[in-house]
Amino acid sequence: MPRALVSETISIGQWKDIADDLYLKNPLLVETLDQLSGVRHFSCVLASYPFGAKVTDKGQFHLYQSGHEQAFESKNISPDVKKLLDYDWQSMPFGVVLEGSFESHSQYGNTVAPYRLKNPGKTFSLLTVFDNPHLIANLWTEVAGCRSMLMLPKITQQSSLDALENSYGVKISSEDSKEFSKQWEIFRSLSQSKNFESPWMAQTLFFSKEFLLELKKNTTVREYLLHQLWRESSFPLNLRSHEFLWSMYLTQLHETSALAPSILQNPLIIETAKHLIKIALKAMPGYVPAVNNISGPIGQLMKIFIQDYKIRFRLPTLMIIDHYDGISPIYYTLAHHIFVHAHPSPKNYNRETVTDLMCIREVLLGFIDFVAQNGSGHDLSNTLLAESLKQVEFDFYHPKGKQGIESNIEQLCQEDPRFQWVPEDLILSKTERLLESASGSNFFNGCIRIRPKNLSKNLSKKIIKI
Repeated sequence: MPRALVSETISIGQWKDIADDLYLKNPLLVETLDQLSGVRHFSCVLASYPFGAKVTDKGQFHLYQSGHEQAFESKNISPDVKKLLDYDWQSMPFGVVLEGSFESHSQYGNTVAPYRLKNPGKTFSLLTVFDNPHLIANLWTEVAGCRSMLMLPKITQQSSLDALENSYGVKISSEDSKEFSKQWEIFRSLSQSKNFESPWMAQTLFFSKEFLLELKKNTTVREYLLHQLWRESSFPLNLRSHEFLWSMYLTQLHETSALAPSILQNPLIIETAKHLIKIALKAMPGYVPAVNNISGPIGQLMKIFIQDYKIRFRLPTLMIIDHYDGISPIYYTLAHHIFVHAHPSPKNYNRETVTDLMCIREVLLGFIDFVAQNGSGHDLSNTLLAESLKQVEFDFYHPKGKQGIESNIEQLCQEDPRFQWVPEDLILSKTERLLESASGSNFFNGCIRIRPKNLSKNLSKKIIKI
């Protein structure tokens, strides 16, 4: 693919030389853009980012070159690149992911609130190109790879962490190893080490000003992009209606004294139940076990924790965020909340997680019944909300399970083969092959599995694709 190399991680290419590769990831987008007059000779900016590098930081756009994140306004960025991207965008230029993935998220304190993990073929920033006056761009950040990645088994053994420091020449904080929200710092440090065997890069294509000028003239292409944007924005556009339904439901519970006031007034319980419904509606992310290197250097990180950290007993399964696909199970954990609203710190040990889980279950199942029975006084039978909730099952897990809470975590892991996944090219010793799934992880101390209702537990292995 002929390109003009701007730096080791930035190049300029023509659409005609890029479209065929992109077609394999998003054929409809390529077919649509091919309708633009003169598009074959339009220029594009191709930019690569290592794992953890920031693309936007609180709304400020960056490119990666010379081993550093460079602000787009910097004099170090090529004038040719700036000229190509000289059009109206509020956070980052309009583009599409080519390789790897990028996670957009917000962060406050130790809380990371992920929005989406963008995989190859996924477009982004279209909302900022088309008029979006209410956008507050500096509230969110985007990085290469999965920022919300976490490892299931504990990685707090100090002697093993010291071994990683010695082998990879990095500084690892023992505090980072203890909390799911901070483990990413360890993964990023290891991936940036000169001793890291398989450097991981994500690549994106940014559309140039030529595309945007022609888009204004071509109504057909413009309408296609707006239609895609409209579909993706459907839930946020209707969020007020969903919140109104929840208000009616909670008011009914209060008036009938169906639940104790301490439950109804507990934001952690209510917001978790709401988020679980949003996961089932494919509107917000949950967690799944990683089974490839799209979201980051998964295989190499697993190899490091097996062979260098020398993890014992349990596989170093990495969990990444994803949206429910209606086919394979997706998970949520009370040990690491990822919804946007502020919530009590996980260090509040006065809370009894299994009790919270039972309360969440009661609130959530009650809401499902409320929707099915048209408890709001409105016919909801033909809504996507009602149809989706008919097709999904919520399973609740805790090692001390009771009253509707299942306790067999090992069985949960056995039913989903992704928890036993290791890279094909990872050669394990006889002892390493005996590593079991990380069913003892804190992740499962208050875990909710969302799965298709027709996915019987003994058929999971046949349906889940790796």
